[in-house]
Amino acid sequence: MARILLVDNDLDWLELISRSLPNYQVDQAATFGEALEWLQSGAAYDVAIVDLNLTNSANWNSDDLLGGEVLHQLRGGSSVD
Repeated sequence: MARILLVDNDLDWLELISRSLPNYQVDQAATFGEALEWLQSGAAYDVAIVDLNLTNSANWNSDDLLGGEVLHQLRGGSSVD
């Protein structure tokens, strides 16, 4: 079974996308921190669905666009402080 990392801070999207993938193991992350936890767990992912406009707070901040950082981590980038 393919394993998918799904990262989105919109909980409705997480639920909708997860339900549309019943034949896959979907690991959900609603925050950048949760995504890092999954990545650091050593899990191997076949696919990642990542909100590129991921923010780390309810108040949108242009410095919080963390989806690209999640992709960087998936590619084996150095760890985030």
